[in-house]
Amino acid sequence: MSETHPESLPRITLRSLRAETEIRAIGRALQETGWNRKRAAELLSISYRGLLYKIRQHNITPPTDPELTPFSQG
Repeated sequence: MSETHPESLPRITLRSLRAETEIRAIGRALQETGWNRKRAAELLSISYRGLLYKIRQHNITPPTDPELTPFSQG
């Protein structure tokens, strides 16, 4: 059994866990709604402005692959 050194592990804080959870939930809601932010906010039970704030805060961006965007014309 190997011993791990705490300084080599990423620091886990309540703040980092909350941010990671928010990013995943927002990303999933945006994906499910085809990046319709109003519907995503409704899914998450938060205000539209609150969602926009969180998107900017976490620097969440839409996928760049044209195959993944709902408005692509193929």
